[in-house]
Amino acid sequence: MLLLGIFLLTADAFAQERSKRAQSTMKFLSVSTNARATGMGTAMTSVESNAAYAMLYNPAALSRLPQNIDMSFGMVNGIDGIDYNMAAIAYRPGDGRYGVFGLNFVMADYGDIDETILSDGQKGYYRLGTFRPHAYTAGLTYSRALTGRFSVGGNLKYIRMDLGAGTSALAPDGSLVRSDYMAETIGFDFGVLYRTGFESL
Repeated sequence: MLLLGIFLLTADAFAQERSKRAQSTMKFLSVSTNARATGMGTAMTSVESNAAYAMLYNPAALSRLPQNIDMSFGMVNGIDGIDYNMAAIAYRPGDGRYGVFGLNFVMADYGDIDETILSDGQKGYYRLGTFRPHAYTAGLTYSRALTGRFSVGGNLKYIRMDLGAGTSALAPDGSLVRSDYMAETIGFDFGVLYRTGFESL
């Protein structure tokens, strides 16, 4: 009992020293923009697809594209003017002897948002105007069937999120100090797909 009490006290002490963790950004990347994928709860990683949108879920699923060219487009109208748009094109040269190549683009438009600062007035804030944050990713895809059952694929993408300019401080002369809030990075996805041959799994 004594050991249990000591353990609980030290666990609480360590918990108080922790800083915020597991923060995330670029959440627009997890929004599904395809009706079929959304209807399946985005459980598309193990589904072999004959459409270009598959590269956004598992690039290996594109390896057995039956036609030489395929295009997919999608749009989600979210709440409060937030829109998500997707475009993907897949190309299979030489009847698939060289694999399948693809281009994809996903964009999130968060609409107009009021920009405010704290104020001593009745409302408690002062409206400076509006800003329109947005984010997008553009990627290249390659997918290939290595055997009759095993496929691999990958995405290389540029990701950018722009929250616009905002007030970051108040200068000594009373003017507002403006800062740009933007982040960009390179990302990649790698996927595999294996047909077990058992009950279509």
